This record gives sequence, structure tokens and C-alpha cells, in this order.
Amino acid sequence: MAHRSTGLTSPAPIRYHGAMIEMLFFLLGLGFSIVVYVRSIHHRDHPAHKKLLYFILTTIGITGFLLLFGVMVVHAINSLSSSS
Repeated sequence: MAHRSTGLTSPAPIRYHGAMIEMLFFLLGLGFSIVVYVRSIHHRDHPAHKKLLYFILTTIGITGFLLLFGVMVVHAINSLSSSS
């Protein structure tokens, strides 16, 4: 019976590339959050504490979404490479 590779027993290069893909999506999320702040939140007529709250919420939302997307991409790549 063939041994099925799992996430913990997969080769190190795949895990390394997976971590790099996840980090790329995380950094894209942070960068896009900063762009959203500069382009839309910074110029509004709101008190500073409201701008900070909007920035934190959009940063968590955008960065979290893109990080989750990166995790799903890595999972799909691992699934495709283990089925080959």
C-alpha cells in the first residue's frame, strides 16, 4: 500500500514555498490596506479615533481575506502535488 503524504510529512521545499505564498498574500493584504487608508480613509472628515478604527477594521478584513486566500491556494497546490 502506497504511503500517502500529509502536510506534516510532505517534503520541505513544498512547505517552504507554501509559506512564501502565504507571506506574499499577507503582505499584499497589508499593502492594499495602506492604499485603502491613504486613498479613502485619510481624507474623510472624521475624528482621529474613528479613522483609526476604520483603518484597523479594514486592515484585519482585507489582510485576513487575502491570507485565507493564500492558505487555500497552498492547500490546492499541496493537494495537486500529492495526487500526482
